[in-house]
Amino acid sequence: GAGDPTLDGRTFSLVAIDEATQATEPAALIPLLRAATAALLVGDPRQLPPTVVSPGGVAAGLGVSLFERLEAAGLEPLTLDTQYRMHPGISEFPADRFYGGRLRDGIPASARPRPPGLAWPSRVPVAFVQCDGPEVGGGGGSGDSTTATTTTYANPAEAAAVAAIVTALLRAGASQDAVGVVTPYAGQARALRRALDAAPASADVEVRTVDGFQGREKEVIVMSTVRSNGRGGVGFLADARRLNVALTRARAGLVVVGDARTLLNSPVWGAWLGWCGEKGAV
Repeated sequence: GAGDPTLDGRTFSLVAIDEATQATEPAALIPLLRAATAALLVGDPRQLPPTVVSPGGVAAGLGVSLFERLEAAGLEPLTLDTQYRMHPGISEFPADRFYGGRLRDGIPASARPRPPGLAWPSRVPVAFVQCDGPEVGGGGGSGDSTTATTTTYANPAEAAAVAAIVTALLRAGASQDAVGVVTPYAGQARALRRALDAAPASADVEVRTVDGFQGREKEVIVMSTVRSNGRGGVGFLADARRLNVALTRARAGLVVVGDARTLLNSPVWGAWLGWCGEKGAV
């Protein structure tokens, strides 16, 4: 990349830094040293921040990107305000909640027909499927930190539900590479992989954590939220940026499997579930 020795001594009239909101500030400074006249930082501050696994680094401010720091200092970003990925019914909530209603749709609903195989509860291609869980795991810490590396959760009931949904989509004609399965926790990603491997027709469907799927898209996304407990603990699901990433990966259909009784303890999840209720999408 920008620190490669072959670039030593070279500068450029313009340096563009892609995914600048996910780059730590020191990492962004390296390409800026190559900029003789102008620099362009491209990214979405409403999605995931830089990944910093050191609590000390987070405390020192390394979790704030240079893009965000410049924005906070008063440099107004130029916003690209038209999205061409999602069915308007999928983009409606993120556009209003995370982008202040400024995000517009560049495609009509007719360009993203609802995928067959599911009994979609409403006209929008979004469905929340209630699953009572419970979650398992969480040993070694709270699991509530975005920097936690030793704590994870799984939810076998949700894994089974997701496998059934994916199987129904594939039987209705969806290709395996058109369906993606996402979850916030690595432990659940492993449980989902096992559940899908047990159904041969679903074995090649991609399974990733939400963080690992940023910048990606699929025709249909099936999400497992995992958290289901009596104390209302949602962990880092409460991070609005992570929810924004999860809700905006699907082009034509979005299915979220979770326990509403737990998720309602998060204001941002409560708002999305309220939106689902208004749309009849539960």
